Amino acid sequence: MPDFAPRHRSATLLGLLLALNAAGAFADPAPLRFEDMDGNAFDAEAIANDGKPVVFVFWQTWCPSCKKEAPQLTHAVEQFGGRIHFFGVVSGPDGDIDDADVRRTATAWGYSHAQVRDRDLALATRFRVTGTPVIVVVGRGGRVLYRGYRLPEDWSVFLEANSSAEAG
Repeated sequence: MPDFAPRHRSATLLGLLLALNAAGAFADPAPLRFEDMDGNAFDAEAIANDGKPVVFVFWQTWCPSCKKEAPQLTHAVEQFGGRIHFFGVVSGPDGDIDDADVRRTATAWGYSHAQVRDRDLALATRFRVTGTPVIVVVGRGGRVLYRGYRLPEDWSVFLEANSSAEAG
């Protein structure tokens, strides 16, 4: 079961932003352009439109469910990383999230995929993330192919869905 306990002020802020978004306070969804923690720029829609589904794994360093799924995620990245683009996403402002702790934890859990700090909660808001872990798979045209609290059992279905979808 996902851990929704507000352990940081960012969880409370995230809840407020999601409530505002549900009420229509945000006119447009957040763009799918961002930088990873190493400063590399990405455009998730462009990646997906080129035939490579994009996976956002929202996690936190203190989340026991996130830690528990880490070996399975690492295996999926090893198996599908050439055909599916994986991003870890840690949401919350700098005052609540320590980048060094994120890097240490990602390394300790075996994460080799890019990590993104969602400081302004744009990605969390777009995908209505209210707890962790949350996994979102995006295909062509920014279409959400999967959203859940557990890792999918069969990643290959996203390859098939994205390759058979018409380019947007």
